[in-house]
Formats: sequence, structure tokens, C-alpha cells
Amino acid sequence: MSACTGVVDFYPDIENEDDLGRYYAEDLPIPAELKDYVDYESYGRDISTNENGHFSHGGYIIQTDTLKEIYHGTEDIPKEHKIFALPQLSIREQMAAYKEVIDRFPSAADRACPEPGREER
Repeated sequence: MSACTGVVDFYPDIENEDDLGRYYAEDLPIPAELKDYVDYESYGRDISTNENGHFSHGGYIIQTDTLKEIYHGTEDIPKEHKIFALPQLSIREQMAAYKEVIDRFPSAADRACPEPGREER
């Protein structure tokens, strides 16, 4: 098992190369009379290729930082970052724990049955 962390940027509502090209062109000093002549799709394609970006459901995503491996397995996770620890039980102890859980629930014969003709909500 290996975990990695990285930083990505997500641009919602950019669903294709034309949208991406138009988004990036907003910051360019293009005279208003030339904006209709720009091939935004080609510009967006070049951007996504150069950034190694991808279109996903609902937007465009690029990795902005390299991935950094932070641990190789559960033994590398600092104690303060662990959510819980599984106890190491022998098979005998594990079976006893299962039996205890099963014994807490009433058997099918002891469970309340709905009256005939009445629906449970």
C-alpha cells in the first residue's frame, strides 16, 4: 500500500478545449475586434497538452505540484494521524467476540412480528 499527496487545480464548468481556450484568453490583451478570429479550441488543446491537464465530469483538472509519497504502509502512519487500530486477536479470541455479538441479538422466534393486516412504517 502506498499513499501520495499532491496539489491540483480544478476549474469547474470547463468541459472542453474551446472552454479552456476562452478561459485562458480572458487574461490576454486581445483587441475586441480580433476575439472572434481566435481559434480557442486549438489554443485550449495546446494548453491541456502542455499542462498535462484532463477534462473530468464538471470541469478541468491539472496537477500543480509533484506528487510526494508520504507513507508506504500502516506502520509509517504517525499515531496522531491514525483513526483507529485493529486489535490483533487470535482466531479463538476472534470467534469468541463474534459469538458475543451474535448472542446479543434476539433469535428470530423472539422478535416481534407485525399484526396481520397492519403495515409497519
